[in-house]
Amino acid sequence: MIRQLRKLKRNFKKVQRMEARETVRLGLLFTHTQIKIRPRARLFAKLIVVLALLFAVASPAADYLNARRADVVIGGQKILVAQALDSPVPQIDIDQEISAHKSPFEFYKPADGYISQGFSFYHRANDIAAPLGTPIHSIGEGTVVFAGMVYDGHGNMVIIDHGDGLKSTYSHMGRIDVGVGNKVDGKTQIGTVGLTGRTTGAHVHMEIIDNDIYVDPSGILPK
Repeated sequence: MIRQLRKLKRNFKKVQRMEARETVRLGLLFTHTQIKIRPRARLFAKLIVVLALLFAVASPAADYLNARRADVVIGGQKILVAQALDSPVPQIDIDQEISAHKSPFEFYKPADGYISQGFSFYHRANDIAAPLGTPIHSIGEGTVVFAGMVYDGHGNMVIIDHGDGLKSTYSHMGRIDVGVGNKVDGKTQIGTVGLTGRTTGAHVHMEIIDNDIYVDPSGILPK
């Protein structure tokens, strides 16, 4: 009797295992059929597989980079990663001195006229229209570093170095009255308004350059 019960019990467990395998097989078959007949489900299944693969690849890579973060080099420079410090960061005194400099500009127009065209991204200057022969003065103290004809459309041109990386230029001049090396100030006539170079009317084309960057001259001209 006991043997029969044990045998019956073993047969019952065997039937359970067979039913479980059959249930899993039928479930997989049903899922495969649904994915096959439904394009969205098929796409979603592929996306899950791709994401799983990416996660499997990214996780070890992140662990590797985290372990080697002190050795990461970009553009020849090591990238420092901030670490939590147990002790406060020591204060560093900066002993650099800041000093003020007087502007070399005297805040008036280089010629007696009106601004006919202002500063823009394609016209990095102020055009001051005035009659032919109107005197042109430097807008401040400096040294003439160029005086002559240029052939890029500016015509007769004077460039004055005001120091500290500041320069001013004057173009389309009719006559040039200064030479390279001359010291000038706001009272010095450097030339006259003309029509040289590419121009549609008598004016002086004035540029201000601050350490190789063109800036709007209207900031130092009277309104």
